[in-house]
Amino acid sequence: ARGALTQAVERRRGAVITGTAYQDKQVVKEQLWAPECGLIVDSSGSMGHSAKELGSVIWVLQEAITQMGGSFSAALFGNGDKVIVAGGQRLLQVPDVQCHGGSDYMPKAIESMRQNLRLDDQRRPRILLMVTDGHVCSAAEAAEKVKELRDRNVTVLQGNFSELCSPVGVETVQILESTLAIADVLGKACVAELSRNSRARR
Repeated sequence: ARGALTQAVERRRGAVITGTAYQDKQVVKEQLWAPECGLIVDSSGSMGHSAKELGSVIWVLQEAITQMGGSFSAALFGNGDKVIVAGGQRLLQVPDVQCHGGSDYMPKAIESMRQNLRLDDQRRPRILLMVTDGHVCSAAEAAEKVKELRDRNVTVLQGNFSELCSPVGVETVQILESTLAIADVLGKACVAELSRNSRARR
């Protein structure tokens, strides 16, 4: 080839090699880091209308996010706070969700997600979706926890089954038409974060 002949002549003369024999052009694409997602759900008595479907929604979200290489964790807050699945774990069956009590444990549920979202790993997009139903008893304390997460670049969203609610540390509250809408909101948030990170790396 012409490039190989040019290289040979220049090498023999001791000149700078400018020939381009056998050069392959490779395009290297950097891998997108899959998101780490957290979900906390109000399981107080007023959420009884969603109890049967909540377990299925949590199961589907864990399967979908894990299959794309991400991490999913979920917790309930009602009559106490309870982690249903921690990041990196897998559910063995659809969780049975029981709704009792009030919403005083929301700050503790947010804190449990803080421990599961691996805040020190800045490569991964991190998303927390908080699902509420009406009034949150400990809204001020919960808002402080949310601010701490947002300061660590966590995207925090709030979905509510009623228009009669106050934002808990977020700018807007998304109204949920059904329990299944929880999966839709979190799924769209994952797509948006991956799209944003993809543009940032170009």
